[in-house]
Amino acid sequence: MKVITVFLALILGLFSIYPAVTHAAPKFHDVDPKKYGWAMNSISCMVDKGVASGYPDGRFQPERLVDKAEMTVMVYSLFDQYRPYKPNQKTDYSNYHIELFSDVPKNHWAYKEINSIVTRDWWNAVSYTPAGYKFYPDAKLNRIGTANVLPVFMLDR
Repeated sequence: MKVITVFLALILGLFSIYPAVTHAAPKFHDVDPKKYGWAMNSISCMVDKGVASGYPDGRFQPERLVDKAEMTVMVYSLFDQYRPYKPNQKTDYSNYHIELFSDVPKNHWAYKEINSIVTRDWWNAVSYTPAGYKFYPDAKLNRIGTANVLPVFMLDR
C-alpha cells in the first residue's frame, strides 16, 4: 500500500506548506520516479524538513504501512505548535517520569514525542484497559486508520 506516501501528500495538501514546484527528490533506490512521480514533491519536502529520512540502507519503503509511533513523530517534527515548548528553546525531558501509556515505556524510541503530544482522552487513538491506558504505538495505520487518528493531532489543540 502507499499509505506513507499518501499520508505525506495528505498533510502537505491540507496545509499547503510546500509549493507545487517540482524538486529533485532524494535518491532512494526503492522510489521509482515513474511509479511514485505523484509523491516525489511530498517525499522531498518531508526529507528537507527532517520529518522523514528513509532508512540507513538507502530505502524509503513507500509501500510500507506507517505505525502510530512513526506518525506521531512525523506530526511532532512537522508542527511546532504541538510541542510542549517554544521553538528554539532547549527542554530537558528527564522529568518525564510518569509513563502515560503502559505500552510506551521510557526506553521506547518515540517516548518523548508520544508523551509530548498525545493525551489520554483521545478516544480514537488511546484505549483504556485493566493494565492502564494504551497507545498501541506499533499498530499499523491504513488509510482509514490514518484518517481516524490524524484529526486528533490537528483538532485537539
